[in-house]
Amino acid sequence: RSHFPIFFEDVKTKRLSLLSVGSHYSYDQHRVYRFDYSLRAARRLPSLPTR
Repeated sequence: RSHFPIFFEDVKTKRLSLLSVGSHYSYDQHRVYRFDYSLRAARRLPSLPTR
């Protein structure tokens, strides 16, 4: 299985950061999901280009 760098977008700063171990984010089909506790739903972020 190929490994891709996983990023998540910080809601406050709108910056993309590398996914750190233990964070509540999931990676599925080249898309990044950030779980929004206030909405109790995962927000799908735009697909990032693969190097």
